[in-house]
This record gives sequence, C-alpha cells and structure tokens, in this order.
Amino acid sequence: NGAALVHKRAGRCHLAQTRATALARDEDLSGSVLLSIDGGGGWETSYKACYRAHQISTGLADEDQVYTLAHMEAAFRREGRLDDDGTNWTAHWHEPIASALAGRCRLGPGEKDELLIAITMDMPFAGFGMGRSWRKAYTERWGYDCGRSLDLAEYGLDSNARWLKAIDGWHKAEFSREEERPPALRGARINELYFVAAGGSAWLAGPAEGQGGGAATLGRGWHFGLLEGFDTGYYYYNTLDLWVYAFVALSKNWPLLAENVFADFLASAPLRQERLHMIYRSGALAPNLLYGKLPHDLGSPAEDPWALLNGYAHRDDPNLWKDHNPAFIVAFFLHRAIIGKELSESEYRGLKVIADFTLAQDSEGLGVPRHADFGDSTWDNLDMRGLSSYACGLCIGAWAAMQRLAERFEPVAAKGYGLLLGKAQASLETLWNGRYFKTNDAGKYSEAAMTDSLLGVFLAKKAGLGELVPLDRVRAHLLSVYSHNFKEFERGVFGPLLVAEPERKRFDRDGGEELQVNEVLVGSAWAFAAMLKEYGLGKESEELGLVLVKMLYGGSGLQFRSPAAWNGDGRFRAALNLRPLAIWYCG
Repeated sequence: NGAALVHKRAGRCHLAQTRATALARDEDLSGSVLLSIDGGGGWETSYKACYRAHQISTGLADEDQVYTLAHMEAAFRREGRLDDDGTNWTAHWHEPIASALAGRCRLGPGEKDELLIAITMDMPFAGFGMGRSWRKAYTERWGYDCGRSLDLAEYGLDSNARWLKAIDGWHKAEFSREEERPPALRGARINELYFVAAGGSAWLAGPAEGQGGGAATLGRGWHFGLLEGFDTGYYYYNTLDLWVYAFVALSKNWPLLAENVFADFLASAPLRQERLHMIYRSGALAPNLLYGKLPHDLGSPAEDPWALLNGYAHRDDPNLWKDHNPAFIVAFFLHRAIIGKELSESEYRGLKVIADFTLAQDSEGLGVPRHADFGDSTWDNLDMRGLSSYACGLCIGAWAAMQRLAERFEPVAAKGYGLLLGKAQASLETLWNGRYFKTNDAGKYSEAAMTDSLLGVFLAKKAGLGELVPLDRVRAHLLSVYSHNFKEFERGVFGPLLVAEPERKRFDRDGGEELQVNEVLVGSAWAFAAMLKEYGLGKESEELGLVLVKMLYGGSGLQFRSPAAWNGDGRFRAALNLRPLAIWYCG
C-alpha cells in the first residue's frame, strides 16, 4: 500500500510498490512489484515515487492538487520529465496509489533509440481457498523473502534482448518447418500457447513453511497446473479429459511442465480419499477418490489443489468415467515418445494400477467398459449408452501401449494385454456401419458419428504403436465425419459438430443443458483436423483448419480467448479453455 524509490543510476531506475500487512504471513499477494525503466547511458530517467491514482474533492483545481494523478501529469506536460520526488507513505484501503517513471533523450535527424519499461512481480506465494499457501517456482532461485527483488528486476532488464532474440528465433523456426500448413494455421498454433501463461497457471515449488493441515497429498515437490477454464464450473487444475488434448503443446515446448503433470496423475493412482460428496445427478453420497481411478482433476483453486483431488465430484461422479484411465495411458506413452524418454519399470507398474481399474470396469470381457451411467465420460452432457467408439478407441490405444511396455518389463503379461487389444478392436468393429464408426451401440446417438471418436487410435499411431484399426476403415470414418458433421452443418462455416447423423444435425438436449450436443467442440475440431492430415487427407485438414482460424480471428473477437465450443448461431461457450491447445496435434 505504498511505493518508494529502490535504485537509480544512469539510464536506469526502479520503484517498488509494497503491501502493508499487520502480521508476518506467507500468503498470496505478499511481496512487492517493481516498476523499472532502462534506456542506457543516452537517456535521462526521472520518477514520481508515490501519488494518488485519481482525484479527490479538496476545492483545489485538479492540477494544483499535489500528489495526485492530475498534478503529476500537468508537471510532466510542463517540464517534459518527472520531479524525482521520493515522498512515500502507507496508504489507507481507499487510496489507490500509483507510481510513474519517465525517460527522455535527444535524437538527431534519422536517429533512433530504445527505452525499456518492465514490471517485476516478486510475490513469492500463491494461496488457495482452503488456506494452504505455496511457494512459487521462481523462489527456488531467488528466495521467498523478497530480499532479491531488485536483483530479479535487473535480471529481467539485462535478459530482455536475449529473450526476444530466442523468441524471434523460435518463431522463425516454426514458420520455416517443412510442412503443408499455411501461415494462418501456423500462426494460430503459436497464438494458442497464450493459455500456458494465461490459463490460471500455477507453478509451485512446495508449500510455505510452518503451516498446519498436513502435507499435500501429491507431495511437497513442485507442481504445475492449468485451469480447465475460467467460466463458473471449470475452476479445476489439469482436468484430465481435457489434458489429453492439451498436453502435446507442453510436451513439444515445455516438456518439464508436461512431465510434472503426468507424474502427478501417476502418483494419484494408488490414492484413496474417503471424504463423501453428494452426487446431485443420483442423489447419492460417494467417496471422493477410489483406488486405481485417476481423478477428474488435481483440485480446485477454491479448495486445496494437489491435496484434495477430484474437485468436480458433485454433479456427476467422475469415479465412474470410462475414458479417463485409458486416455491417460496412451497419452502418457505418446508424451514420452515426443520427448524421447522411455518409461521406467516403476512407471509401468503405476500404469498397471490404472489399467486394472479399467479392466474391472469391463464386466463383460469386451476389452472396453460399457457406458451405464449418465455423465460417465468426458462427454458428460451426452446420454452415452452401451459401447462407445470413443472409449473403444482409447482402450485400443491403452492396451497397445501396455502390451508394448509389458514386452520390456513383464513378458508374461504381454500376451494378456494383446488379448485385451484384440477384444477392444473387435468391440469397435461392432460399431462399424459400413461408412463410419457409430458413436454408441444403444440410445439416441446410435446412428451418429462423433468428431474425435478415434482419438485413441490416432494417439497410438502418433506414438509409434502402428495401425491398430484398418486404414480403409479409419479413412472412411474421417471422410464421413468431414461430410456429415462438418460440410453439411451450416455449409461448413463453423466447423464439425461433435455428433451428427447424415440427415440430422440437431438433437434434443440431454441432462438439463444444451452443452456438447449441437455444438462444435473447438479442441475436438482441432484434433479432427490433425487426424485428417495424419491419415492422408491434407486438403480436407487444411480447409477445416482455416475455417476454425476464421472463427477465432475473423470478426468474432475471440482472439486469445479460445472457447470450449460454439454453436450454429456463432454463439460461444466457456471462453479461455484448455482443450483448444489440441491445435498442437496439427504439426
């Protein structure tokens, strides 16, 4: 609640804004914010350490009211510099305090120079809803007592040119890659990485010292998290059914962060959390987390993330979901293929716990669990019934990955996983209608095609596990979806519906809300575009990609707010969403 000069030398100046606290506590927003300016020796810098950010009624003219915004601005207009006034005080809650920095230099005809302005936020702690505070990751190098705030700000200023050069080099490399993607698609792929920094991101080094409440469930080490989204109902870190779409963006660009998220999910597999929650869909109390079932998410920032998992357990019971575990297995296998690191035997043993849960869900020995409860998959607003091509595809990918790993670590088990793979392939075959794989074998979507129903098969192929479904079947399915879900829906203007039939583009809503049904799921659409290209349908893939880019950038105003979905009226839902990072499958 105050601001003061920290350091000033030729061409460089730093001001610090700090927050007054009554008690010495390690909590969110504790710390300081440094405003910095750097112009080198050719610039004269000046500052106004502390002033009120707007006016207050005193009877004086605004420009005559000292230590206010108008007075500072009037003096700057008159003198062309600030007055180097370091006066500072601790403001009350109702005093919005600001600081100002300025620089000036003399240039001759045709000359130019640069002035760098930076903001450094040395706020070492992140606090969450149930009271636990964590140290942010940068404190491992810079400490968490704000004793090196100035060093941190100087490091940023000194590194700026190097960072910009590295970013420019990476941009050039992305645009010079030998691929058949037009610049608009490559640019959109780069732009979508905004979510890694802006997705409610948390990068933590460990819990703050001296706290009660016990150790965090997933350990005291560092953790990384991205929110599912920013709309009410999406405040969950690393929501698993979206993570399997988004992870490739991190695996290719920040593999250490992706490794951490996969490791956290793997560590959650043998956990139990007996705390009961009301499941409003069924009206029954259910335990928060079951042994072997991966959580829907790694917790909500409103509660105690990385300690209390499965924050979504309220409307539906994510312990019943059929796609979480197999999706994780094949995604983890692909992640390791991307970064060039083999899975260890201990990681294989952890995956066995996850695979065994899916095997237990398969009560009929089909190699794939049937959908028996409303909301028991990522498509929790669709009334999925019986076998689904989505779960079949994921199980095919999971059993293929487990078979490959068992051949290395447990040869006696490899045959069993091979048999499960064959059963899952046979189950998927029962959904083939001669043109595409049906979404379900029962219920209202039993004649519909789903945009990304072969996601698991695609991930397995990308991971080097081979063609697990006949290529002619896959291509025919993709072309049917391209035709029925994409081109026949509003003349192909919006992208592919998640589910559609050849003569039917609209379904009655399920579960009380018109979500997922009658919508284009943006992340699923990007995954579908990647599938088209992977299976030799590059022209169709490019056409779809450009339609999605036009929706995001062509007058919708959605830039850097990619939503979960939009409908045929162009109305979007859940802006800033994790799943659209699936665009990184496209390259």
